[in-house]
Amino acid sequence: MRSAARFESGQGGLTQGGKLKEEFLAVDLTTLSGGAAIERFQRELDVVLQNVLDPNTDWKTAREILLKVKICPQESRRAGTIKVSCASKLAGYKAHQAPYFVRAHEGRSVIVQEDPDQMELQLGPKVVPMNGGKEDDLVE
Repeated sequence: MRSAARFESGQGGLTQGGKLKEEFLAVDLTTLSGGAAIERFQRELDVVLQNVLDPNTDWKTAREILLKVKICPQESRRAGTIKVSCASKLAGYKAHQAPYFVRAHEGRSVIVQEDPDQMELQLGPKVVPMNGGKEDDLVE
């Protein structure tokens, strides 16, 4: 990590307690707003990485992190405020599909998830259940 640049104060330079300071540290990204820029970026990076790992999101969608720094000078132009914000653009959740069937019920149309016209399968002897059963699990 780079250390902040040091500057010597010149004419009209910085004062402290009525005395001119000999040098001061310039702000960089790591020290900007007391470290708030780095902290906010890290928080959004964590959110983005969780979104990348979520199997319900589209892997092809690029995620973004926007670090925004506003420098708002006062009228004197020698002081002001710095506003740091950070936001992310994530991949949305993938659409989930499921079949449905429309039927009439009590004078209304309703959606059901199982086909009421599907014939029921009659299990015969020695049928192995589909739940990963073994030979010992035969249904008699």
